[in-house]
Amino acid sequence: MTPASFELQMRAKVMPGEDPDTLPHPPELAPSIAALLSEDAAQTGRIFHYPSNDFLPTEA
Repeated sequence: MTPASFELQMRAKVMPGEDPDTLPHPPELAPSIAALLSEDAAQTGRIFHYPSNDFLPTEA
């Protein structure tokens, strides 16, 4: 699963063979997205990896 893989109707159209039950649903992602959008968010310019609930390491 990629960091942006989650169940949406649009994704079902472009990934028709994928089992949507294996993907997180938008309500599961909402708390992480809200935290990233808050004024208190300390990280910028990094990729957030939802399955690990952490940021991916930066390249050296």
